[in-house]
Amino acid sequence: MTGLIAKELEDVNSLIIIGKYRDALEKLEKSIEVQELNISDEIRALILMSKCYARLGVFEVEDNYLERSCQISSLASKLSKKADSLQLIAETKAWYLSTYKLKEIFNPQLFLNEVKFLEQIYKEIKSKKISLPKAQEALILSVLCEQNRAKMLIIKNYIWDHQKTFGMLDEAIQLIQESNDKEILLCFLHNKAKYLCEINDYDKALALYEETLGIAEEIGNDYHKCLSVYELGGIHWVRGEYKYQLEYQKKALKICEKLGNERFTGYIFNRLGIYYVEIGDRKEGLEYFQKAYDILSEKGAREEYGYFLNNIGAMHSSLGNDEKALQCWETALKINKNLGRLEYANLNLRNLSTIYIRRGELDKGLKLLEEVLAYYEQINDKRGLTGTLASIGFVYRRKGIFKQACEYAKEYLRCVRELNIKPAIAGALYLLIKLALEFEKKELAEEYYEELVKITEEIEYEPYKDQALMAEAIILKKSELPRERVRAELIFDQLLKVDLHHLDRIEILFNLCELLLKELKETSDKKILTKLRKNLNQLIEIGSLNDNPYLSIEILWLKSQLSLLELNSKEARKILTETQQIAEEKGYNILALKVIKAKEQLLEQTIQLEELEVKSDIISKRMEIIKIENGFEEIRSSDRFQFKQQI
Repeated sequence: MTGLIAKELEDVNSLIIIGKYRDALEKLEKSIEVQELNISDEIRALILMSKCYARLGVFEVEDNYLERSCQISSLASKLSKKADSLQLIAETKAWYLSTYKLKEIFNPQLFLNEVKFLEQIYKEIKSKKISLPKAQEALILSVLCEQNRAKMLIIKNYIWDHQKTFGMLDEAIQLIQESNDKEILLCFLHNKAKYLCEINDYDKALALYEETLGIAEEIGNDYHKCLSVYELGGIHWVRGEYKYQLEYQKKALKICEKLGNERFTGYIFNRLGIYYVEIGDRKEGLEYFQKAYDILSEKGAREEYGYFLNNIGAMHSSLGNDEKALQCWETALKINKNLGRLEYANLNLRNLSTIYIRRGELDKGLKLLEEVLAYYEQINDKRGLTGTLASIGFVYRRKGIFKQACEYAKEYLRCVRELNIKPAIAGALYLLIKLALEFEKKELAEEYYEELVKITEEIEYEPYKDQALMAEAIILKKSELPRERVRAELIFDQLLKVDLHHLDRIEILFNLCELLLKELKETSDKKILTKLRKNLNQLIEIGSLNDNPYLSIEILWLKSQLSLLELNSKEARKILTETQQIAEEKGYNILALKVIKAKEQLLEQTIQLEELEVKSDIISKRMEIIKIENGFEEIRSSDRFQFKQQI
């Protein structure tokens, strides 16, 4: 029998170009069965077969395909030594390495050792002036680019030469364009776009993904089309353009359904979860994150996916269940460390720090954050830096150190400005406004507010307009002028009519209650007590609807103090008994002790109030005994309901 003819190879490659990877595999397997192949043809067939499995492994998120691809490319590499051809040895080694780096269990040192061998072969080919096909040389150059990623995993403080990387990639892309293999060109362009995202050049990455989408549509490859659409949605998310993010993820989902590509829908569900988080619907976000994890952990496929666990943990934490969050994050951290996924491991560490901070273990939380900050500085990941800087600023704020809190918050603002992500800029300015007000720097808060108004005018997404209103209200709340405080109350009431995320609603109600307490202390107007009770009931309802007993317990305690202010000690005791029972059932031991202490103080406070009532019935005098405003301050200082996790 003769070797596999060139026409059959061309037919197989034509199927690969249009994304018919299974058809290509079937044709290859049939051809191999009926023909006796020479070494050169067998190597070509193995490379094409490996390519099909690699594409299916990536596009369908199937580790078994990636493993199969790597095994086949390894066999091709071994066979090439018999062919006595430096070109074949270099090509098969490059293809083996390009498939090996896709594997989930990736040994960076082994990869670098193999790359060093490839580099030596490539230099020998160049020195002997042996002609290489353009596609082969492009593949070699693309693999050499990957050295940096592997070195970062094993060399401390390694500095990535991005300019050199892009130079080699551009040379490889030029060679592929000249060879006119558009399917491989798509892979190279995706790779370049990925590097651009890593250096935060999202505008160029967006343009590249639009180019890949055009090419994928031109050649009719739905797998590549789906990936391009998915990545375009990701860029729009990073840029805060949530409407377009949703639009592209829905398009990607539709293509996935057409392909029957169930596992890649896991990635899309994760992005949809992020979308719902960004617009404030965390319950919907949790559902999508859980769907994503369930799909990709099914039948052993990517059951180690720590990234999805990280997002699930963030949702549990924001809904008040720190124990579930802790379990998710610790599991994710272990997974990511074992797999050498440092970027995900550091994301887990950053989120774990929030647990320690909430428990009051500020130094422990700060130590984790400083470790994460050092990592992001080393790799110059500005997106990672932004969230970490904000978190460190928050810790110093809790410590009461304004100078350092402000320095980190300003650095956070500088980073998001460099990234030019307008929603993030708005968020940083809002953080600085709150920080300035907490440290009685009202003029500074007003300066940041002016910037916030300008930036929100450039954002089409409505919640950021509400954020500017919220900033105005919390500034007016601090005013000594009654008319400005009245204006603040009106804004808070206006915002409560908007469809907001429950964390934002909590913040508004807390601010409104604090404002009303100040008015109550100044005026002793009994009508204010009715408003306060109404707001506390809303907070309890939010806690119940969002499965957040922690919030309900804290607010019930405040409600008992309000009953005391109204001289209803019987109701106060009843509420405290109910609150203690909930706290003990849910395992909130610290809160239970707080309630028990309040019950012990109840008799003494009642006697003091009765004695006061004989002399004066002015509510402001009662507030000197029942310091309910301190309760709000205590809850607020923990930032239990405002400190959001990184997704």
